[in-house]
Amino acid sequence: LAFITLSGGTQTPKWGRARAVPSIDGLGSPIDPLNPEAARDGIPGIRADIAATKWLSFSALALEGRYAPAIVSPIIPDWLDETTFALRANIDVGATNLSFGGIRKLGRSGDEQPAVFADFERYFKRVGIYGEWESEWIDDWKNAMTVGFKLSVPCRNDRMISCTGEYR
Repeated sequence: LAFITLSGGTQTPKWGRARAVPSIDGLGSPIDPLNPEAARDGIPGIRADIAATKWLSFSALALEGRYAPAIVSPIIPDWLDETTFALRANIDVGATNLSFGGIRKLGRSGDEQPAVFADFERYFKRVGIYGEWESEWIDDWKNAMTVGFKLSVPCRNDRMISCTGEYR
């Protein structure tokens, strides 16, 4: 039995695994590299999540644009003002999480920016590794990749000290 969740309003998608320097671009407000865990501003939009099984889920997202292009086109309605559409499939295989999908930005002037992405993360007891990749079409395919690790060490009072490192 699949579970479907629909939501509208302010969306704060956290697609991708990077915490400070993400490669998957255009799905959320900018991340503060000095405080990557801080709450981010949301973007108006709609979202649908489908949990097909315990190990497979799908998400669809439509976000309102943040930047109004100077050229107005009668072909694309006003509400499609740099609108972003995205689809994602997520697979859990044991302690490993994999996801892949596509992003398409539509501008009012008729321009389009398609992109494809993939990410993974694997956590062991105290060490985790993760990475993400995106290829976006801007006059040519532009690739971006981020890899990272997280190390958690137990300390007093059942607390953890965590250290994260990333490279883009």
